[in-house]
Amino acid sequence: LLTLTTHRTLLEVRDEYDRPFVGKINVLAGQGPAQDYQIPPSEHGTLVLATASANQTNTEQSYTFSLQHHLLNLLPSDPSGGGTRTANLTPPAHCAVQTIYMADRDDDANWFIANLAPLPRFTIGNRVTLIRDGLATFQEMAQAIRTVRGADSYLRLIGWWLSDNFTLIPDDTNSSFAQLSQEVASSGAKLQVLLWDQPGRQNSAEVDHVNALPHDNGRAILAKDTLFAGTHHQKIMVVQGLAGPLAFCGGLDINPDRLDNHRHCVQGKFHDVQAKIEGPAVADLDLTFCQRWDYSSSHLKSEREFPLLNPMPPPPGPGSQIVQVSRTYPPRKHYDFAPNGDLTTLGAIRHAIGRAQRFIYVEDQYFYPYPGPYPYAGKDSVGILAALLEALARPSFEYLIMLMSNHIDDPPQYRYRRRNFIKTLRDHFPTKLHTYYLARTCFDDKDTPQVQGPADTGDDNSGGRNYPNEVYVHAKTWIIDDVFVALGSTNCGRRSYTHDSESSIQVIDQAIWNGARAFARNYRMDLWAEHLAMHDPKLRPYLEDPTLALSFWQNPLPGASQRPYDENGHLSLVNTDFTWDHIYDPDGR
Repeated sequence: LLTLTTHRTLLEVRDEYDRPFVGKINVLAGQGPAQDYQIPPSEHGTLVLATASANQTNTEQSYTFSLQHHLLNLLPSDPSGGGTRTANLTPPAHCAVQTIYMADRDDDANWFIANLAPLPRFTIGNRVTLIRDGLATFQEMAQAIRTVRGADSYLRLIGWWLSDNFTLIPDDTNSSFAQLSQEVASSGAKLQVLLWDQPGRQNSAEVDHVNALPHDNGRAILAKDTLFAGTHHQKIMVVQGLAGPLAFCGGLDINPDRLDNHRHCVQGKFHDVQAKIEGPAVADLDLTFCQRWDYSSSHLKSEREFPLLNPMPPPPGPGSQIVQVSRTYPPRKHYDFAPNGDLTTLGAIRHAIGRAQRFIYVEDQYFYPYPGPYPYAGKDSVGILAALLEALARPSFEYLIMLMSNHIDDPPQYRYRRRNFIKTLRDHFPTKLHTYYLARTCFDDKDTPQVQGPADTGDDNSGGRNYPNEVYVHAKTWIIDDVFVALGSTNCGRRSYTHDSESSIQVIDQAIWNGARAFARNYRMDLWAEHLAMHDPKLRPYLEDPTLALSFWQNPLPGASQRPYDENGHLSLVNTDFTWDHIYDPDGR
């Protein structure tokens, strides 16, 4: 630019994959008027905004850019992003912007599919904090619960499992859920808890404790309203407290088997992830609670009054994350709030896989979304296997990493069903598929001396008596191309996608960092630093580029906890479709 006889002001427009933009962009130069400019394929995403003679005195000009149905960011890093971006440019100058499609409309370019009304497709302006593992999560939860004070505050909890008698913060003797809920109710605040009616007595005592809270401020329900062999598996906490509304959503129940940190030094504890959410998406999670609560309470036979709840209005957004809240409700159940079911999470994951161009990273407890036989004959009733095969076939697609528990004691046949899924992928794309589990590499954790182990986990689970040096992976999370993140209670299996009640969030950041969506890249780097022993600030930058970072999975550093997973080992000898299809992994459609 400096050596040309004319000085030009250039605008370069790229999409989230750094591909040149083709189409119409609106530019306001100075005081206007604004004009639409067409960028043809031949210009490789570049638009000449102004041309001046090299002999002229160049002056600064303000330009404002906008693109219908898109969000814009100034490259290489932009902490907010938005519908318009402004740059002050003095020729010769080059301004680069990144664009991503983001509108409440059906379009193949949209990362978010339509939601089940009245939930919106997405909300903008959220602050999502991702929390790895239980100790950090429980500390955040306890702090949030302690803000629930007074008549205008409330705490709402949906859980698959609740243990209320252990301290969420190990060195804080007053931090059990039972003690915290006692303080909530004593202050005049309300507490509503909705738990799955587990086989046996689990959750029963916890419901009784809530219903006996002071001043009649606690209400709890054991929910039985599932399909045959179904569960209520959602894990949501909503807090309306003195510090404002927030929510938690992810894979963690309040259960002592999650009392661990990222070092995983205590035998039998689980690796998991949870999100703390502030902003308008909190209202979507609160609505999810209220819908479930109103349905269950209306079918409850009780002398006590269980009033219908008013969901909160969307709170203001303090952050840059765009969030979709999605659920699973089985179509065959016909809940009044989802009479035709809700399979938004399954649709969201399949759609995101369909947009993947470079890599997919998944952590999941189970990994058996394909209920069919091996060899694969092209029929996939759930659609995850078919979508992944299509993604892996793209020339630009580099790899799929799957991280799972090496051993789980339930359900039977899981190794056989998982083998059918993984082997099909490996048969077609042996160099692009990488499968791992986690091993314990720490056995004396000075950071968590208060946590006693091992947990009461099954003998045949990773971390159990028979596999003490493995880590149980309980997370359910996807990261796609450092753009898209999904996490929640939804396992990668037919049951979770169609049959049980589940809750998840999908997240895309408006902010970018070094050309990538900041939330997704930071989350991936945090997880990989944990698993690959790369927390050292000098090592972490090597994880930034996902192409280069793959080498640390293939050739790990000393201390890394990843281990190659062999899908052909420990296969069950008896595998019957009837029990799998009707008991262990049923279809709710």
